[in-house]
Amino acid sequence: MILKVATESKILQEVYQEDEDIPPLGVRIFYKSKEGLKGGILWGYDTKNPKDTTKSLVYKENIPVVNQNFIEAIKDAGEYYLYPPYTLLAKLLPDILFKTTTKNLKLKVEDKDFTDKTFKKILRLLKKRNLSLKEAYKKYKKDTIDFYIQKGFLEVEDSEEPILKLQDITHKAALNELFKRLDINIVSGDYQKALPDIVRGDFQSLVVVPSKHMFEMFENIIDNAIFLKSPETPQEAKRCYYSAMNDDGTFITTPFGLTLPFYNLQNIILIDDMYTEGYKSKKEPYLDFRRLAYYVAKHYGAKLYLASETLSINDYFLYKEKKAKHLHIDLELPKIQVVEKKEKDFLIDNKTIELIKEHLDKKILFYVNKSGYSYAYCKKCQALDTCVYCESYTTYFKSLNTIKCTKCKKVNQEGVCSRCGSPLITFGAGLEQYKEYITSTFGNRENFYFESQEKNETYDVVFGFLLENMLFAPELSAREIYHHKLWSLASKAKELFVIETAQTDKYALESLLKNNQFIFLEDELQRRSLNNEPPFTKAISIEMDSNIYKLYEELSEEEFFYISKPRYFYEKGQKRFKLLIKVKSKANIKRLGQILKKYKDYKLHIGIETFL
Repeated sequence: MILKVATESKILQEVYQEDEDIPPLGVRIFYKSKEGLKGGILWGYDTKNPKDTTKSLVYKENIPVVNQNFIEAIKDAGEYYLYPPYTLLAKLLPDILFKTTTKNLKLKVEDKDFTDKTFKKILRLLKKRNLSLKEAYKKYKKDTIDFYIQKGFLEVEDSEEPILKLQDITHKAALNELFKRLDINIVSGDYQKALPDIVRGDFQSLVVVPSKHMFEMFENIIDNAIFLKSPETPQEAKRCYYSAMNDDGTFITTPFGLTLPFYNLQNIILIDDMYTEGYKSKKEPYLDFRRLAYYVAKHYGAKLYLASETLSINDYFLYKEKKAKHLHIDLELPKIQVVEKKEKDFLIDNKTIELIKEHLDKKILFYVNKSGYSYAYCKKCQALDTCVYCESYTTYFKSLNTIKCTKCKKVNQEGVCSRCGSPLITFGAGLEQYKEYITSTFGNRENFYFESQEKNETYDVVFGFLLENMLFAPELSAREIYHHKLWSLASKAKELFVIETAQTDKYALESLLKNNQFIFLEDELQRRSLNNEPPFTKAISIEMDSNIYKLYEELSEEEFFYISKPRYFYEKGQKRFKLLIKVKSKANIKRLGQILKKYKDYKLHIGIETFL
């Protein structure tokens, strides 16, 4: 019999097994290869009628990794993203679960005349128990251990495991065996007020946050919550998985929590996910955790909640199409004042200066939508400097006396234009320049806070600068992100929110001033409908080498809704190409997958716009 295994190298390999008994789908196995002992995940068989007798995939020491519900969710996600399911599974599970082999120290030669005290300690310890190489390096000096190995007194060997190791586990059966139609609920505005009622009861609820930095916020919202971060050691993994198998209550986790083997899961709640990069995997294969949460909830029979201060266009479209319920809890907004900046030569408008003077003793946040001191500008090219690795605009950091790209972190060592080699000068303003100006005017005050990234804190007064930069970003959702940022910053101010801007979005600003998000949402949804943009179509991005022109010609003969011409960009200094496709049906996506099988070295990003 041939077993197909997704190994830690994330490549499908075949392992031969002579036993007559067919191991169940989704178990952890160990096998020997040319490189030594390896571990992997059993994903399928070459037989027609495998005996699927288990509901869990397991790891060493009977630690369940995922259960059958998650395996089914991965199959759905694999079909949607045009990736083999085992590739996604290997990508999502924490790396620690793929580290199956350990290197142990073994006594090679015992010299009775050897008088080294450290070696005698190691000898006594080895007679009592196994000692891993990693532990030995920590317990004793690395140079000392390496010396004993080189002299032939010690040797390193892999821990012995059988060729195939199957482990049975017993745990509570899932209560939601029967599939039912997915119940999607959208909670917007002051969603924190609704959470305690949603998770109350003798069952399991999973609250997924963008990062563990939000854990502290939920300590005051949900009583007796269980906080689990992605495990870094086998001991941490064991605690996470056993807790999911046995404990009723509310689990607060990062997206890692979607892989846990819950037995009584009733609710999955995504917190503010549409505007956070943390919910999108940055390495290939690209994966949006919102889509995964949708599939996980479907197979558990759990309710899916999408919670955010502001409704996204996609969520609003779901509600309009009667595919989701919606609960809106009005936010208590502070007084809002808009300062139209007329003089471009002045960093801060005089009216804004007067408002700062009126609130000098208050706790104030100065939020600037640009990090660093300024952009880097080339007079000769009459253009902003761009990164040679990713073509993003570079930023000058005065505090570091460095020009670097804030996207890929590449540093411009020479400080010259990437196009012509001329010296660069400052252009525009960033956080450092605003801080320098404000502290020189009002002094370095303890009640002044300067940020270019939001934190989970509240302030008496919030000043927002350069928010209009978001409107010019080359993104489909630029207006939507701007709208969300306005509301997010306003909710952090207790008394006053001041927006200093050279340009505004009429409907986004009006929705904030009137505390009515639907003013903006209706306008944006109508605009996208006229342009046939998501959520009325699905956007798919393909990145690859110059073979993209052959792909473009082939795609042009198909009945796709829209195909853009390829354009080049730079990734880590290498020239790459990108094109955009819009589709309206699942059949088009499957056809695209068939076409792409002919090509190699491509990246595929399927934009997740709605649960259609």
